[in-house]
Amino acid sequence: MTIDLKALRTVCDQLIAFGVTDIARSAVLEVTELVDRLEAAEKERDELRAGLAAEKTRLAMLAPVARRSAKQLDALVTDAKRYRWLRGQKWERANLFVVAGSKSQVRLGTDCPSDERLDVAIDAAMAQEGCK
Repeated sequence: MTIDLKALRTVCDQLIAFGVTDIARSAVLEVTELVDRLEAAEKERDELRAGLAAEKTRLAMLAPVARRSAKQLDALVTDAKRYRWLRGQKWERANLFVVAGSKSQVRLGTDCPSDERLDVAIDAAMAQEGCK
């Protein structure tokens, strides 16, 4: 049911102007107050709808950023696990460890993986040990 608030307010104003009885006047004033409250509620509803639409737009813009951030975080966690695992390796027991010092200490034929090859080697060695 749709109420024409302007028409209702006009009728209330006319009844008050015509000097209706006290009971009718009280009822008209009550209806007028209800109309005022309804109009205020409708205004608030419209403002909330506009705010909600703005928040939906903002969230839609932030979603790709959140997905990228989650992927970056996953990559950082993986790198941190690799580093913690690698730093715990002892050269006398491990198949993969870090050699410090000059290149002259590394003999011909020694595999010295770095970058992605080091990541792959660490991941394989961790998998062999059952690390996740």
